Amino acid sequence: MSEPIFHHYVSAEYLRGFAKQSGKKHFVHCVDIHEKKGFPKSVTDIAGEKHFFRLDEHSDPNALEKAYGSKIESPSLAALKRVCELRSFSNTDDREAVLLLVSLFAARNPRDRKSLAENIQPLNKVLTISALGQEGLNSLEAAAALEMNTTKHSLLELSVIGDIHQCLLDRKWVFLQASDDSAGFITSDYPVNLIPHPSRTEDGWGLGFAQKDVSVFIPLNRNLAILGDYDAKERLVPLAREAVAAFNSRVIRNATRQVYSYNNEFEFFGPKDALLTGADLPNVL
Repeated sequence: MSEPIFHHYVSAEYLRGFAKQSGKKHFVHCVDIHEKKGFPKSVTDIAGEKHFFRLDEHSDPNALEKAYGSKIESPSLAALKRVCELRSFSNTDDREAVLLLVSLFAARNPRDRKSLAENIQPLNKVLTISALGQEGLNSLEAAAALEMNTTKHSLLELSVIGDIHQCLLDRKWVFLQASDDSAGFITSDYPVNLIPHPSRTEDGWGLGFAQKDVSVFIPLNRNLAILGDYDAKERLVPLAREAVAAFNSRVIRNATRQVYSYNNEFEFFGPKDALLTGADLPNVL
């Protein structure tokens, strides 16, 4: 069996919920925010990077990628299918499994890795100079210690997945059903969206999963999404097309680089609150 090279930080099977099938492949309409272009893309070729979960010193460098796939993602994606059919978290085991999958999406992503590296590496440099002097930076050991590689990132991500999962389990979840006249929900390469309550006062610390004045929004497929709060009443709520468009606008703003949808007919609010479609998105980025 060939070893996995392209590691998904957002599961391809999850992305199929927003895709069209063509033969044996599933394609989404992808809008690249940096390139300002829209184009079809197979779900197997997006929301991932080569060797993203590689453990360099491990006897099997792909051990973590394989464990994520077999131990968490496979059973969680099966649970996601059942949850979407029921449109509820009535099954406790499926609720835990789906929210664990969401926790993976929240913890593992290149944007947070980049931010972490930019903050940790200067601190590591200061500590190295303090311990070994300026010349210590020239050693191979110091270079290895300064680098935030895939192994270090992966281990740090593993350490926070459980805490995120518990915060999600502690919330109540409202299921949001897109109306028939809506083109549906979209998702992105960063599908877990933190939304501040209107009453929230900006404190300079950013948004977090444990904060009670922050909602968590996750699209489950093109027709269904969930919104989590600590004091919500769990139920199914039909959403008008304008409300779906408002959530899609959030997804676009939260994306790292790419937005994924069933086609280019999805709606969002653009400049001056104009209701636009996905075909317009590259022109207003």
